[in-house]
Amino acid sequence: MQHNSEEINNMIKKFESEAIELEQKYEQKLTSQYESLILKHRMEITEVEERKNAQIANLIKNHENAFTEMKNYYNDITLNNLSLIKSIKVNFIVIINFTIIESRKIRIDNFSINVDYLLIGTNGNDEKQ
Repeated sequence: MQHNSEEINNMIKKFESEAIELEQKYEQKLTSQYESLILKHRMEITEVEERKNAQIANLIKNHENAFTEMKNYYNDITLNNLSLIKSIKVNFIVIINFTIIESRKIRIDNFSINVDYLLIGTNGNDEKQ
């Protein structure tokens, strides 16, 4: 019986050592797999961040282009309006000058008509008498 008990003890020790070896082996595999998954996760996060940064850069570029186009559009409108205001001022000055000249001509013509009337009227009275 003792022999059986020693044999059983040996088998138990053998199985325990094999179990410890298997446990260590699978612990190493688990650790390796865990590290591999962490590395993969970090790489995926890095890729997502790179895509995010690329999209942000693209949005910023598009925003700057749109802003520049709007700025140029409104600058053109402002320049066109200033040019139009300037030309209207010039036309206004020309019209005012023309009006002043014409009113002076009318006064001169009226004066001349009045002088002629007076001269004719005086001469006409002399002839009747």
